Amino acid sequence: MMRDSETKTYTRPMSKTWWLHNRRYFMFMIRELTSVFVALYVLLFLYEIFLLTKGPDEHGAFRESLSSGPWIVFHVIALLFALYHSWTWLGLTAKMQAAGPGILKIGKKTLPPILVALGAYGGWLVATLVVAYLFLTL
Repeated sequence: MMRDSETKTYTRPMSKTWWLHNRRYFMFMIRELTSVFVALYVLLFLYEIFLLTKGPDEHGAFRESLSSGPWIVFHVIALLFALYHSWTWLGLTAKMQAAGPGILKIGKKTLPPILVALGAYGGWLVATLVVAYLFLTL
């Protein structure tokens, strides 16, 4: 008779590239990777704010260094990843609304998930337009 200490639990072997074999898993992992670039951009932005406290010379030198090729490439990649991250996150709002306790109700009727998603994308568009207007006019 086998004791519990002698039994083995079967562990299915899984390669380190398991997520490359399915498009949905791949896109999920890319979405998770986007958050790293967004975090790096936030840290860069916080560092720039810190340099503002050090005076215009140090901040100016830093701003000048940001116009180099590698920094421009980083900013383009960070922008693309931030757009992808935002787009996929807002697309999940309808699914979260339908599955979770936070279902939007109007009286006894629930708001259709497509309207939730359109509202999220619409809010994103309005916020983008406001920021673009402020950026271009100030």
